Amino acid sequence: MSVTTGLRRHGGELIHWEEDAHGLLEVVDQVDLRSLHFGSPPMQSRMRRAEPATLVLDYTQAMMLPLLFRRPARVLLLGLGGGSLAKFLFHALARCRIDVVESRAAVVRLAEAFFYLPRDPRLTVTVDDAHRVVGACRHRYDLILVDLFDAWGPAPVLAELGFLGDCRACLHDDGVLAMNLWCEDRAQPAVEAHLTHLFADRCLNLSMADRDNRVVLAFQGGLPHWSLRQARQQARQLGPTLNLPLLTLVSEFRRHNRHWLTT
Repeated sequence: MSVTTGLRRHGGELIHWEEDAHGLLEVVDQVDLRSLHFGSPPMQSRMRRAEPATLVLDYTQAMMLPLLFRRPARVLLLGLGGGSLAKFLFHALARCRIDVVESRAAVVRLAEAFFYLPRDPRLTVTVDDAHRVVGACRHRYDLILVDLFDAWGPAPVLAELGFLGDCRACLHDDGVLAMNLWCEDRAQPAVEAHLTHLFADRCLNLSMADRDNRVVLAFQGGLPHWSLRQARQQARQLGPTLNLPLLTLVSEFRRHNRHWLTT
């Protein structure tokens, strides 16, 4: 392990680096932003240091669209990174129980030490393999967030039908699966085909305008039966409370999924 300052890396100042069995981990500061990298240019997580619980990256905001329709009581998060999604849910939903699965103990340590991941009974972090955990799942979740990436792209397990089927089996009857994919990943069409097979026509997708990420939402019990007017009205009311651009997200998801929301 090494702690250093003054070196430039990924467009900012490298404030910490260490290496575990899976490779390099780097923490980089750039003005008021702090980022986590796995020894490569792709950013694993980004935090605004003055507002550590705010979601900075657009794909993380898009993964929160299900909050427009319901407040989950229990959430499963597969992949921790710097803990952006976990921190947001912890602070935004006071009664929500959050279970996190992360395969690298070093990532958990960095999330706590540099990205202010809280330690609290409502937030449980397990160091384990995500596929093994969902395969042995004993709980049912209102929301499952899948953000599994290695140094160069999405984890190969995302393309496995068995893994996705196990995720679906962990959902409540009206639960939602939100997954972060990468547009340039060769396996992305296969992942979306598997989700379409598992969830039929109950999927929404959105490619982020200024990044290579693609967010897919899969609804266990069917798409919300709302009108566009209802969704926009709810977004205007809830967006400021959650500090999320929900109105913009509704418009973007609607534009890319014309079958969703009646006029």
